[in-house]
Order: sequence, then structure tokens, then C-alpha cells
Amino acid sequence: MGLSETPSQLSLTLSSVLELGHQREGRVGVQARFSELADLEQQITLLDLSARVTYRYIDLLEAERLYRLAQDAVVLARGRVDAADARRVRGAGSGAETLRAQASQAQTELEAARMFSRLERARYQLTSLWGGDPQEASQPSGDLFELPGSVSFDVLTSQLTDSPATQKLLAEERVRQAETERQPRDAPTEGQWDLGVTRVAGSGDYGMTLGVSVPLVGQRRYRPEIRAAEARHAQSQWQSKARHQQMLVQLHDAWQSHRSERARALGLKDRVLPLLVDAERETRRAYDQGGVSFSEWLVVRNELMNARTEAISAAAEALRQQAWLEQLTATSVHTASYSEVSQ
Repeated sequence: MGLSETPSQLSLTLSSVLELGHQREGRVGVQARFSELADLEQQITLLDLSARVTYRYIDLLEAERLYRLAQDAVVLARGRVDAADARRVRGAGSGAETLRAQASQAQTELEAARMFSRLERARYQLTSLWGGDPQEASQPSGDLFELPGSVSFDVLTSQLTDSPATQKLLAEERVRQAETERQPRDAPTEGQWDLGVTRVAGSGDYGMTLGVSVPLVGQRRYRPEIRAAEARHAQSQWQSKARHQQMLVQLHDAWQSHRSERARALGLKDRVLPLLVDAERETRRAYDQGGVSFSEWLVVRNELMNARTEAISAAAEALRQQAWLEQLTATSVHTASYSEVSQ
């Protein structure tokens, strides 16, 4: 609608664009594809946010377990100092053993302080995601060694196909395809009509105007736009295939890593740690009786603590890989649960 005025006349005009060749349907189709793409991007954003919370919660569980382990090590180190001092009093040991035991105690106390700092950072990083107080995560619930087994890789591949990430790739292809289909092929697709009323100032007479305009150009005029749209569509298809292949590789890596770390964590917990606990107990008894040196006892004790640390780290990594699998597939991937056996 337009209004124009000159000293000799006043004109009021209505005009509109004529969309020919199903151009309106094409434009609506493109907008629908963009809307679909926006919905999928929102789903992916929510999945990413949920995954970030999961990863940081796993970090908190790991830090909490490592701090508890460090506290246990401090208690045991104090026991070693008492044992070494008792042997010295009985004349079965030297003052050097007591000094070494005291040095070992100091080292474990420093390690406990480091683990406490790590725990505090994990609490802060988790609660910062929602602007909460770190004290809200002072007592995290959850079993680090509850390690479910994952489904088969074929099932994961099928779940990946239905995931928002894959659907987003397909939606991007559909957007490019709709843009290509919207391009004019055989004839002009856009014209214009206008209808107006004009009043002549001098005579007071009124007149009506009517006009229709259609660009008189052929298919050759639109070939650059068509080729550009087709090129974008082809590039989108190639990028989608490459990205999907990359996601398959990531899925397989995460699946293998989850299986490996889960097996390592459960193997250490169920097979290695019980043996090392018995070995440490026997070595402590032999040390009290003078059968082994303080160094031998310390070596066995460190092997036990290192194995416990390794088991905790392996369990945490298995949970991270499980979270990554669930982020990729947007589904739960476990098949069974395993409860922790008290150490």
C-alpha cells in the first residue's frame, strides 16, 4: 500500500507480489525445514548440558573416593610409625626405620591435602553449572563401582541413527534440498500487481489505475542460482556423510574404551585387590615378627594403595565413556548393574 502526493494530484495505491510456479510452497517448505533443524539443535543443546552435569558428577565421585583413600593411607601411615617405634624400643629395629615411617606419614598427609583440594574443586565445578553452593554437593550419592555393561555395537549403531545428532545432519540435507527445489527452473516465478486511485487536484476528478508486471526472462537467467543451490546441497550431503562416519568412529572408540575400563576396574576390585590385601596383612605380620624389613612392608603397602587408586580411576573412566555413549545415542546403553564389594 502506498500514498503519494504532488501539487497536481493525490494517489493511493495497493500492490502485492505475485508468487508463481509454486514459489510460496517452496518458501514455506524451506521455513519448515529450518524450524525442524532448530528443534533438533535445541535437543542437542539439552543433551550436551545434561552430559556436562554427568561428567562433573563423575569427577566429584572420583575425587571423593580418592580423598577417602588418602585419609585411609594417613591412618595406616600413622600405624606404621607406631609399629616401627615399637620395634625400635624392643631393639628389633633402628631409629632409621622410625624416621622413614615418619617421612612416609608426612607424604601421605600431603597427598591427602592435595586430594581434598581436588574434591573442593570438583564440588565447585559441579554446582557452578546451576549457580549453587558447593556445600550442596558435600555428600554425593552414587556408587562409583556400579558399572553396567553396555549393549552390543550393532544396537548402539542403530541408536545412533535415531539420535538427534544424526537427525540434525539429515535435517541440514533437507534444508539444502528444499532450497534447491525452490529455485526457478522453467519460467519466472515472481511478478507484481498494483491497483490505485488518483485524484486530480485542479479538476477534482478521480481515476483508477491497474497494472500487472511479470519479468520476461527465461531459464538461463536463473542458472547461476540453481547451480549454487545444487552445489550447496552436494556439499551438505558430503559433509553429512563425513560427520556421520566420524560419529561412528567416536561411538566405536567409546564402546571399546568403556568395555576395557570396566573390565579393568572390576578385575582390580574383584581379583587383584583381595590378593594385595592378604599380602599386605601377611607382610605386616612378618614385619612385626622381624621376618621382613620395613622397606619390604612399605613396597607391598604402596602396591595396594596404587591398585586401589588405579581401580577408582578405571571405574570413573568407564562411567565417563558410558556417559559419552549415551550422549552420542541419546539413550541409556547399559544392560546390567554390578554393586560394589566393600574393600
